Amino acid sequence: MTNSGSRTTGNNPHPELPHFQELLDGTDWASLATPYGTGESLPAALTRLLDLDPAVRAAAAKDALDEVTHQNSIYEATVPVALYVAAILNHPATAAGEHAHEAVLQPRHPTRETLLDWLGYTAYDADDERVALGERHFGEGFLDECLDMRAFRDLRPRWIQLVVATP
Repeated sequence: MTNSGSRTTGNNPHPELPHFQELLDGTDWASLATPYGTGESLPAALTRLLDLDPAVRAAAAKDALDEVTHQNSIYEATVPVALYVAAILNHPATAAGEHAHEAVLQPRHPTRETLLDWLGYTAYDADDERVALGERHFGEGFLDECLDMRAFRDLRPRWIQLVVATP
């Protein structure tokens, strides 16, 4: 992943993360491995996570998150997707309910819930227990050989704070 750092303008609500548009534009998605090839299709799917239509957001979540999640493994494209997801957690589109009248009766944020669930499941896939299991099976250098998991684990502090602060 390549990016130029956080925006210094006032439009980045999370200065500890690159702005979500910088992540999209500054990442060479086609060079990143996924369980199904490359991340070439990810920018379009990630962009649709902010669409006004909840059905489009739901389909985008499936398209983007399923593309980097398979058999509890972390892939090259998982790291920038996790950063993007963390960077948009407080975007108004992720908090939009499915229908305005339903939000009054029972406030729901289906897109935000989906994104938070995915971050949680993915964090579980890279937790200390998974590393210990890998070390038992593949030796102590397991994490040194699994650079994608190491990169994901190294970035956890940056987005975990956002997850905890998300309403």
